[in-house]
Amino acid sequence: MPQQKETTDGNLNELLSCNRDTEYSFDMTFGNRHGKACILNGEGFTVIDARFTTAKGPAVWSHENDRSFVEMNFVLDGRLDQSQSGLLEKQPYTKGYHNCLFNPDSLEENSLLCGQGFHMISVQFEPTAMQRLLLNYAPDLEVIAHKLEDHKPFLRQAPVLDLPVAIDLLLRNLWQSPGPKGLKRMYFEAVVLQLLCYQCEILLPFERSAKPAAITLSERDKLFYARDLLLVRLNDPPSLANLARDCQSNEFSLKKGFKALFGQTVFNFVLQERMKKACFALHSGEKTISEIAYELGYTHPQHFHRVFKKSFGLTPTEMKRSAFHTIQQSLKTFIWMVFPFTEFAGDLFCLAI
Repeated sequence: MPQQKETTDGNLNELLSCNRDTEYSFDMTFGNRHGKACILNGEGFTVIDARFTTAKGPAVWSHENDRSFVEMNFVLDGRLDQSQSGLLEKQPYTKGYHNCLFNPDSLEENSLLCGQGFHMISVQFEPTAMQRLLLNYAPDLEVIAHKLEDHKPFLRQAPVLDLPVAIDLLLRNLWQSPGPKGLKRMYFEAVVLQLLCYQCEILLPFERSAKPAAITLSERDKLFYARDLLLVRLNDPPSLANLARDCQSNEFSLKKGFKALFGQTVFNFVLQERMKKACFALHSGEKTISEIAYELGYTHPQHFHRVFKKSFGLTPTEMKRSAFHTIQQSLKTFIWMVFPFTEFAGDLFCLAI
């Protein structure tokens, strides 16, 4: 179990001064914000899992980023608006948003609406550690490494508001680490490296050939409302016509805007979210495959089997057995990245098998 601590506005640095390779859980009260954070400091990185809510009016707070770090941010739930001097201006951090940025010595301002919750997981890298990883394993991204060397800010944002299944699974199972301290350290280093690999693949090389047509604030609100309706009704999604009517839009605008904002069609979004829920349910092991199929709206479990295998290349039964295999693969990946082509790596690799 994570060790329990408390912190207040006057003791924020306590969050980042924990002992290395030990998980800490903080109950926090900052003004009219209440929440919890789980922290782990590793070799060259820090993992922060923060949840906030406010019940008495909107919460607005700011602080100086006097520590120099590269951050990867993944929003799992809610919405927070963030500004960072010279880099971000009231950027909505909403469910599915993720980015990678470096903005040393900046002023950060955040705003959380009354009654709303917010959940974000961040991984902060020491600039030299990130620079070394990029140069060693992603030389095509050396422009980012040189920015770090020159202490120049940068921002890379996800092209669409969506967390891929692989990233989502890693984040939601983040704290399922082994108990022994050495294995715990290996586990978190492996998970953080996987997140970095996925984030580099999605964000850093992304260049838009042309800017898409701007989506108005009113249209954006309608599209977010449509997405929320679909998430609530995954087992019985409305038709496109009914969804457009409920959002006070029309089918053409809904289809076009949804694809532009979320990077996929309404149909594919529903399918992907169903498959995400199926993955989580299968990994939890609390329900049978048939129960999961019926809860997701499939009339026949056989149909669910076909769709699932087409999405992941595995049957639901095979996926259910793969949780332990996933941890093995994470350990193997980490071993070969940290100890490439050494006798020690071979010994560790055998142990991971």
